[in-house]
Amino acid sequence: MNRLLLNTLFVQTQGAYLRLEGDTVRVEVEGAVRLQVPLHHLGGLVLFGNVLVSPFLLARCAEDGRLKTCTYSPRA
Repeated sequence: MNRLLLNTLFVQTQGAYLRLEGDTVRVEVEGAVRLQVPLHHLGGLVLFGNVLVSPFLLARCAEDGRLKTCTYSPRA
């Protein structure tokens, strides 16, 4: 039996911007690329505080139906 284990990407860096580039999630901070992860390795995104996500990445997450996204504000 094959099992697909997916990872969750946690982003806590304030001002980070997540965008879709090809089939990867690209994390940029102050214009510099900090991380690039293949989308098929991810099962979820958890974002804390002032972290922005591109509309194209959100749309792709919705289309795939397997990528969950959670955001947490500093107050709750």
